[in-house]
Amino acid sequence: MTPLSAPKRWGIGFILLGAAILIPPMSWAHGGTAIEKDECRFRAGPYSFHFTGYQPEHNPQVSYCGEMPATGRTIVVLDYLDRELRELPVELSIMKRSETDSGMNSQIVLHIPPATYPSGSLSFEHNFDSPGEYVGILTVGDDQKTQARFEFAVGVTSYNVYTWPLVLVVALGGLATLFYIRFRKRQSPDVPS
Repeated sequence: MTPLSAPKRWGIGFILLGAAILIPPMSWAHGGTAIEKDECRFRAGPYSFHFTGYQPEHNPQVSYCGEMPATGRTIVVLDYLDRELRELPVELSIMKRSETDSGMNSQIVLHIPPATYPSGSLSFEHNFDSPGEYVGILTVGDDQKTQARFEFAVGVTSYNVYTWPLVLVVALGGLATLFYIRFRKRQSPDVPS
């Protein structure tokens, strides 16, 4: 077997680097670990829920966990991870957080009265008309009520979304420049001085 030329070795290196950079973020969806470490999961006492948000007008194929990139029509699904919850009443309030001179303030933007959900999912649709941070308060049970608090953002994108593409562009640009310089040196004839 003949050894690969330098340009072919560099080309294979680019492919492997691209795969190494792109594959890990794809496998990290929903935290990249078991359901116990899922970032979209939260607890109300002994009960567990899974938060999923959808924005059909913005990007219908994508589900979101804690940050929804756009304002507007949003569908939120809270899946029950414990079967016992199907028989218990669940109440939900969504509040928008706002800062005032006197500290943090919250106004209720949505309230769903207590009801049982035999399907194992509580879902709602709401038009979030302004960007900001929101807090959900979930109350579970009849006599012994348990509460959970979960936070999410609407119309606010963190810069973490741009980290991997930026790293990829900088790394590939740097490698392409290195490859070009090395290849040019090999192609140019040595001129005695």
